[in-house]
Parts: sequence; C-alpha cells; structure tokens
Amino acid sequence: EPVVRMPVVALQNAVSFRLIADEIRRAIGEVPYLIAVGSPFFDARLLMARFFYAVVEGPAPWNFIMPYTTVVVPSRFAYDNMINRGWRIAGIVPHAVPTDLYNRPPRPPLTGQANLLYIAPYISRKYGSVSGLSSVKYPFSLTVITTKDNPYLDYFSKFGTVYTEWGKLNRDKLLELYSSSHFYLNLSTSEGFGLTVLEALASGRPVIHADFMPLSEITTPECSVRFPYGYTKTYPIPGGLSITEHRYSEISLAGAINRALQIYYEHPKVYRYMCDVAYERSRSFSPELYRAFLSTRSVAHVAL
Repeated sequence: EPVVRMPVVALQNAVSFRLIADEIRRAIGEVPYLIAVGSPFFDARLLMARFFYAVVEGPAPWNFIMPYTTVVVPSRFAYDNMINRGWRIAGIVPHAVPTDLYNRPPRPPLTGQANLLYIAPYISRKYGSVSGLSSVKYPFSLTVITTKDNPYLDYFSKFGTVYTEWGKLNRDKLLELYSSSHFYLNLSTSEGFGLTVLEALASGRPVIHADFMPLSEITTPECSVRFPYGYTKTYPIPGGLSITEHRYSEISLAGAINRALQIYYEHPKVYRYMCDVAYERSRSFSPELYRAFLSTRSVAHVAL
C-alpha cells in the first residue's frame, strides 16, 4: 500500500511503551504516524506496523520510512549522524524529565562510603573497560541495575549490589537508588542521548562519564567528572546510519573515579556544589520545550 505524507506526533522519552501501549492504540484514530524520539528498546510490533520511531539505533524499517518522514532528534550527535545520511530533520529537542517528580532530592550525606550507580541493560557498547574499577584507590561501593545476560555480574558483585531487574523496578525504587548514590557512573562508549544521565542530574547527583557527545551535551564540567577516550570505532546499522563507540582505557576510567571520590572525601563543599549544579542543570531540560516545538509546527501534542 503506498505511503502518503501524514501528520506526525513525536513522542518523547518513549522508554515505557509497554506501559502505555493501550493509550497509544486509542490515539491511532487521530495519529496516523507516531515517531518516538529516543528509545532504542521500542518494538514496533507491539503496536501496529504503522508505528515507527526514529533515533540513531534500533530495528525500525529505516529505508521504508525515510522518504516520508521528518524526524525530531534529541541531541546534536543524533542530528549530525542522521542529516549526513539524508534524513530530514525538523529540529533538535532534547529529552526532558519532570523535575517536580524528584521533589528536589536531598543532598547525599557526606559521611560513610561513597556509592556509584549505573543503570543499563547488557549491550556491549554500554560496558567499556569496566576492569578499571579494580584500580580505584579510594573506597567505594557500586550499585548496578542491568539484565541477567550481563557477563560482568560476578565482577560487579565484588563491589556492591547488582539488580538484574532492569526495566522492571518501579519508580519509587529507582528514585531511592538514585538518591542513595553519590555519583552516577556511566560506563558506556556510545549513546543516542543518555536519559539515565539526565535522571541522575534531576536527582542532584554528579555524573562520571567519558567525554563524548551527546553526554557532554547533557552535563556541564561543573556537574560532571569526565575522562578522555582513546580511539573511536564506527560500524553501520540499518538505514544507512552508524554507531560510533568511544573506546576508553582502564586507566582513564579509574582516574576519573579517583578524582570524583577525592572530591567527595576531601572537598565536601565542592561536592555539594556539584550536586546543586546537577539539579539546576536538569531543570533546563523541560517538557515545555517539546510542547512549544510541536506547537510551532501545528503538530498535535498527545500527552501520554
């Protein structure tokens, strides 16, 4: 059946499609196409063949929808990746978090051992040179939320607590884990956006991450501890797109964690300042920006 140009509704932060599938189905009469920006975990088969999403990764039928689609992307990184390969880009609107849900989380206590948190399913590019954890000289504990197929489960268990219920923990538990951490440790070598980084900022927690886009678009130097990557590796994915990994060394990772922990243990005022800046930074990622962007293009905003 020929595809015709139709109105598009862009749904932001589409991580919980399974939870809102019924609501999306009810909207099908009004929304011929739905482009969900940013979720690599959305399976279009859950809904209907007419539902697609567009980001730098994923199993969507790119070549089929590309001639008929205008995309809203969540980062400059995604923009550069897609426009260089012929996609029509309507604009860049970063993801957002409703910071009121976090109720200005309390600052973490400055007593006791520092805790690092990381949340990611097992995808190889989300776990770089993790063995660098063994070279950290300051005391710390680690909390990881991941999937059961992660080959590093035993290794991470040596440093703290591992949850294998990634995608299944309720919001209250996630907020508790964010609030009980002192830093968010992002081990990834490549991201389309990095929503958990933004959630960590909304929780008032500084972030440790490799210095590459789009992570460096989300954080600022005042609320992050960044470390350099050594080289990049690019490989193709469907739709003429590509993923670029930013490979870093064990030494780089350990060095950044040591710097972060030194701030926590030896410079508590600086650490508290980083926490405050992190929260304020998250407030600049407002859902209102998305609504405003859509309204200027006469696109209906479906609130789900």
